[in-house]
Amino acid sequence: MSSDHQKSAIFNHQPTKGVLLMKRLIHSCLFALLAIVVSAPRASAATTLDVNITFTIAHVIAIEWAGGYSGTAAAVWAIGTVALDGEYNTLTPTHGTGGSWTDNLRITNVTTTGSAVDIDLIIATNSNAGWTAGADSGANTYEIRAKVGDADPTLAELQAGSNITLVNTANFINALAAAGTTNEIDFLFDAPTTISSNAAVAQTIVLRFTASLDD
Repeated sequence: MSSDHQKSAIFNHQPTKGVLLMKRLIHSCLFALLAIVVSAPRASAATTLDVNITFTIAHVIAIEWAGGYSGTAAAVWAIGTVALDGEYNTLTPTHGTGGSWTDNLRITNVTTTGSAVDIDLIIATNSNAGWTAGADSGANTYEIRAKVGDADPTLAELQAGSNITLVNTANFINALAAAGTTNEIDFLFDAPTTISSNAAVAQTIVLRFTASLDD
């Protein structure tokens, strides 16, 4: 066979059926892959589920001063200089002793939703750690009594056994009605009979009223 004839056979060579079948299979796979890529759905946005928590505040418990004071700032009974075993009170000028005091101290119930409250009174702190409160005054021991009573209670009523003697305990005013106001509040202070420290030093005793819902 001549060289020209060989070249013609080479260049005119037709692919076999197997080769054609392989090409078709490859083309089919490529088209299928392209179809998958094109038709693949885009990632959708995340869905959400909510829980709504609903509630209502039942009460906002609150008390305020009324009468000679108003608001919530501390009332001040400025007794001044006292004598050992001296007794002082916040009663009206006819019966009272003991420095500067706004008469007619009262507490009003401003709790929301019209709820009655109990009001407790305790001796919260005193500035001399060496002194304590007692049922009667004594060495390094003072006495405080409190009363919610008539507009003009007498000293005897303030000291009567039915009135509150505070020895760091509570339970003072029970069931102050919604939007109610206490009667006048008065105090008695009996100084220690003797002291072992802090003579001629100003002292402070904090009395604290605390309101809670009436059970």
